[in-house]
Formats: sequence, structure tokens, C-alpha cells
Amino acid sequence: MKKDRFVHMIKHRFFLRFHMALILIATGLSGLAVSKLLLLVDLDNIVIRYPLAVLLSYGMFFLFIKLWLVYLRSTALERIGKLVDTAGDVIPDVPDVIGNAAARAGEVFRGAGGGSGGGGASGLFSASTAEAAFQCVLAGSLLKSARRMDAPDWIGGVFRATWIPLAVVLGITWIGAAVIHAYYPNLVKISDILSSGR
Repeated sequence: MKKDRFVHMIKHRFFLRFHMALILIATGLSGLAVSKLLLLVDLDNIVIRYPLAVLLSYGMFFLFIKLWLVYLRSTALERIGKLVDTAGDVIPDVPDVIGNAAARAGEVFRGAGGGSGGGGASGLFSASTAEAAFQCVLAGSLLKSARRMDAPDWIGGVFRATWIPLAVVLGITWIGAAVIHAYYPNLVKISDILSSGR
């Protein structure tokens, strides 16, 4: 299965935008939770606490991506199991046909293609047999794709795709915290500005 087809399958089989929205919401909430935990351990300086919360929530983002990949893999493996079961239901007699043909090696085989020494065996392969063969091939390619999800370089791929947004968010967070800290040096939370009406 080529990468384009695999990406197309992921986009259409799974609610990709919904899953990514959940991952981003969970990442944002983990950033808030980390900031709150850092505040509880008396890290009051927002210039340090906010960028640290961004970095730690970025680490949580990787955890959420890994959980998503595990979900995709388990769903793919479940689908593979269903495909293999379906293929077994569609072509249950193939071993018997092969066994009987081997036992009657001297006989002339008669299929829908006509009588010959075996060249006209097209009668054996119905549409359901072809479908089962396709499903077996599809199951094998899904299994390979599912195994690649456990490749050690998935972290590098995610990092390469997200380091620029991380740098932008981290930069904005640090600059914003530094500016707020310059105007309000004793400020512990941004919500204090909003609640006091300063």
C-alpha cells in the first residue's frame, strides 16, 4: 500500500480532524494543568513558568500522538482480523480443491475455460474468490503499515512537522510573559489582570 493511499485511508476511515482537535485540546489543557502544578510548587515567575508549561505540554502532545497511533494500530489490526476471517469464509474449500487436483494429476481438468491439461482452470475462481484474495493482500499491506506505526522514528517525524509551530508558540509565550512581567512584576497569573481590571 503506497503512502498516498494509506494517508487517504486514514483521512477517510478515521475522523482525522476530530482526532487532531481532541489531541490539541488535550495538549492545551495539559499546559494549563502543568502551569497550575508549577504554581502549586511555588514557581511564581510567569517568564519561567509559562514557557516551561509550553515545553511540558509539548511533551504531552507526543504522548497523545503515541496514544492515537496505538489506537490506529489496534483498529487496523482489528480490521485485518476481520478481513482474514472474511477471506476464510469465502474460500473455505481451496485446500480441498488443491488436494483433489494433486491426487488426480493424470486426469484432464475441466473448468469454465474448457477441457485441457489445466490451462482452463478459470472456473475455479469466482468473484468471491477474487474478493477474498484482494482482502488477503489488503490485510497484508495494512499489517505492514500498522507495524510501521511502531517505528522508532515516529518521534522524529512528529518533531520535524511541529517544531516551527512550537518555536512560534514558545516565542510568543516567552515574549508575552516578559512584557507582562515588566509591567506587573508581582503578577502570578494573567487572570489576576483580568479580574482586577488593571
